[in-house]
Amino acid sequence: MDLWALLEYTWVFLLLIGIEGLAAAVHDKNLRITTGQLIGTHRKKAVFYGVTGAFLFRPAALILVVFSVSWWQTPFIGSALLLISAGAGLALWLYQQKLTAGLTEQKRPLSYREMLFRLDVRNLAFALSTIFAAVAVTLTLPPSGFPRFGEQDTLALLMLLFTGLIGAIWASPAGNMFRKLLRHYSSLQNSFYWALGWIGFHLLLTGLSNPASPLPPGDFTFAHQPWWKLTFYCILLLIPAAGIMLSKARPGK
Repeated sequence: MDLWALLEYTWVFLLLIGIEGLAAAVHDKNLRITTGQLIGTHRKKAVFYGVTGAFLFRPAALILVVFSVSWWQTPFIGSALLLISAGAGLALWLYQQKLTAGLTEQKRPLSYREMLFRLDVRNLAFALSTIFAAVAVTLTLPPSGFPRFGEQDTLALLMLLFTGLIGAIWASPAGNMFRKLLRHYSSLQNSFYWALGWIGFHLLLTGLSNPASPLPPGDFTFAHQPWWKLTFYCILLLIPAAGIMLSKARPGK
């Protein structure tokens, strides 16, 4: 592996840790908002159920994606999920802003069973979207020179597995650093959804560049070119930076 490839692998690894941490913080905030209408023991049980589900869904989703990452359909499924998750997240964020400003009415309270079902859906979407975000970045990494596992570079696959396990740790109370950052800069939640959509678009281009895809041919091989990856990473960094600058920092408690 040459120096530039080593630097790219290191950069992507650090980037994925940041994405996993911010995703866990946003998910935790939404979980607590969802269970906010409950009181006492029911709320504690629902929060515990949600946190435990986020932790347990991650290994299952990780195994599923790792064994299907070489299929040509996987990038398209992943990009669709990322774009849908981004749109749903932005819609939820907008609803929360309107509710805070008194511009809309509170929706009908969920029953306890309905709430548990919604937590399951959100946990599954959280696990899959963060793993597919990692897939979107690792699929365009240069060859490492390590033996290949099937059609995938072994080092890229190990990075995907390791960051997925880190995501499971962030889903637990170990991710307090990112939760504090989200409390200080409220617009980071909105920025995260925009970043998720941008990653989904990048994954779509990666899927279209796969020669095994039966979709109409087109020259999408630029998705693996250095100039496109540099553009992708720069915009990906500018999105949360804009969220921080647009936020009114609040002192921590």
